[in-house]
Amino acid sequence: MAARLRLRFRTKIWIVLCGLTAAALAVARDAALRSAHAESRARFDRTLAAFHELQRLRARWASAEIDSLSAANPQLRTILSTATLAGADLSLAEELPPEVVVAHLNEYFDAVCGAVLEEDGTVKEFQGDGVVCFWGAPIPQHDHAARASRAALVTAARLERLRGVWEARGPSAGPARQGVAAPGYRLGLHSAELVAGEIGSGERGAYGIVGDGMNLAARIESANKLYGTRVLVSEQTRAALSPAFLLREIDHVRVVGRRQPVRLFELVALAAAADSVTRRACESYERALGAYRERAFAESLRILDELLASAPEDGPARVLRARVSELLRSPPAPEWDAIVALETK
Repeated sequence: MAARLRLRFRTKIWIVLCGLTAAALAVARDAALRSAHAESRARFDRTLAAFHELQRLRARWASAEIDSLSAANPQLRTILSTATLAGADLSLAEELPPEVVVAHLNEYFDAVCGAVLEEDGTVKEFQGDGVVCFWGAPIPQHDHAARASRAALVTAARLERLRGVWEARGPSAGPARQGVAAPGYRLGLHSAELVAGEIGSGERGAYGIVGDGMNLAARIESANKLYGTRVLVSEQTRAALSPAFLLREIDHVRVVGRRQPVRLFELVALAAAADSVTRRACESYERALGAYRERAFAESLRILDELLASAPEDGPARVLRARVSELLRSPPAPEWDAIVALETK
């Protein structure tokens, strides 16, 4: 009898222990599932956040229309395309404190990139205080030159306003807003055939463009320094533009690193916005340039003097006048071709 009682008691204990173990296992299982769910949810949230950040970053270099079209058409991610490139550069004073440089750069990049995206362009990269952007890829745009030119004119107008703001700011606005001499800026446009696509390694890459046209666009942008201009374009870009834009031919040059000379044009304004004074100045300069090329240096000098009397700050006219004056004193050789070799990049 006692043995049966002990057996029954042990059996109940074992049953109770089994029940407790099963309950514990169920609790542990539920906790594990909740933990796994939480970890899975956390991973999902991190992935979603990363996706949104990627979308935000993409929106900063490509317009929404271009981004959505290229995403829906993978075959466009690597293409051979005729495109227009634009290079923009800002000349900041070396003595500026770092916080002023950063403040200026941020406002400058906002102005340039905003104008580019408004014309469905793509911002390729920032190079110090320079910006490289392009039109015509990944989505072909038949009017890539016009889009780039409109963006360049809008950029120039916004940067002129920024120059006024920078000059007007006083020391009371704080170190990042202290008044400084307004920096200069330059823009260069060139249209050429380029390869556009994902460029990089298997680990890391970016959408970009490759082609010799990039180098020429950079040389054209830099040539503004010689002529005192703001926006210069190549003859290829000029040929792709309609009469809706007012341009004047500036010079025929051979840039560093290229044997083939290129004709440079100044992008002056939208034709509809140009007044009669601006149009006459463009016509006068081109007549002086034509006389210079025909070796009629005295006639070229006369036209330039008339032009500079009404527009003394006309940079190209001043440069050409100095050159013509030198040629009058020392006439060129018979094989002279009126092509100017630029000595700096």
